[in-house]
Amino acid sequence: MKQKKFMMSEGLAFSEEKDMKRLSDMASKGWVLDSFAFMGYKLRKAEPRKLIYSLDYRAVDNDNIDEYLEIFENAGWEHVYSEYTTHIFAAAPGTKPIYSDRSTMIDKYKQSEYTLRYIILFMLCLTAAFNVYFC
Repeated sequence: MKQKKFMMSEGLAFSEEKDMKRLSDMASKGWVLDSFAFMGYKLRKAEPRKLIYSLDYRAVDNDNIDEYLEIFENAGWEHVYSEYTTHIFAAAPGTKPIYSDRSTMIDKYKQSEYTLRYIILFMLCLTAAFNVYFC
């Protein structure tokens, strides 16, 4: 039987909540998140579990990563996977949300602002170079 599966993402910038809900639905069917993949997620076969998923966008250096993850663990969130400044956590339904009000949600997205600026700048330069070369 197949032990790995790919799930397409609709893009975290556009449908983060929807993606997290779909991951939760897949976990209840026995497919838990293993890692991020290009344009989606890698899932692995496991016992069906009721899980909720949540993201945090925070640059954490290697010296402080254990302390950072311990904060979430103490709040009932299990670290699933991290890539660059994006960290994904899972918890049992009913666990207090990582971000529970508007001000903490704003803080969450401000954490990713720095990285997003460079991605946008790179894409604009790439688009300009493409237009100059091909037009």
